[in-house]
Amino acid sequence: MKSFSPREIATALDVSQASIKRWVDKGLIEAEKTAGGHRRITLQALKSYLDANNKTLANPDILDLPHSSGRAKTKLKDSQATFSDDLRQCNDSRVRALIYDLFLSGTSCSQLFDELVKPAIKSIKLSFASGEIDDFQEQRSLQICQRLLFGFEQYFKAPNQDAPHALLGTLSSDKNTLEIQMLEVCLREKGMRTEFLGSELNPLSYQRALKILKPQVLALGFSVLSEQSLAELHVLEEFCYENQILFFLITDLPVNVEEEFETIIPVPNFAAIDSFL
Repeated sequence: MKSFSPREIATALDVSQASIKRWVDKGLIEAEKTAGGHRRITLQALKSYLDANNKTLANPDILDLPHSSGRAKTKLKDSQATFSDDLRQCNDSRVRALIYDLFLSGTSCSQLFDELVKPAIKSIKLSFASGEIDDFQEQRSLQICQRLLFGFEQYFKAPNQDAPHALLGTLSSDKNTLEIQMLEVCLREKGMRTEFLGSELNPLSYQRALKILKPQVLALGFSVLSEQSLAELHVLEEFCYENQILFFLITDLPVNVEEEFETIIPVPNFAAIDSFL
């Protein structure tokens, strides 16, 4: 995980370096020490301090964060139209700044994804289907969201080795990985160990991974509805049931998961994951 010196954190907060060292000594900001005895502060520790003290970053660029990151000046519901418009215009820097502002202000990843990212992606796809935007804008918007997800990793502590373990991916002929990657970020925020196995894997590959890695959870994104994909889900459902593995499924397709499957757990939104863990 990326970490910073007290001097860099002090500059970002616009306070003295002595203040940062004093806050670290008092336990107000968590810090690690290098082999040489130097203090290092992670973004996750900084976020905890900002949340607890209602502070803002005066100079986020020092930490290579989008300019204006700190405490969000707008509420989540007031950001929906802005986020969607910025994504439609492929404005990468504004999208990142808005998302990380809200995150650093204490908004959970599940809230961000349920109320901002998923609706914006749906709007983008509808606009592409109607011809309002072209294929460049659609693909560029999805790429921005993908990079956005990777950026959250710097805010999370490395999970404990005994933390619950989840494998994630999609089935054969299914290249849509955004939603399952959003779920991975939500699980990482909760301290779980996760491994994204990729897209378009067949049931035998998943069974082999489950046998070798022995996770507690398998989570799949499901965006291609066919007789083959349903058959693959049934194969994995039986395997997970026999091996006492929780099996989550994220889908917007017209499939009644609870009627079609006996033990697969549907995830209607990211906030719902709390009730299953």
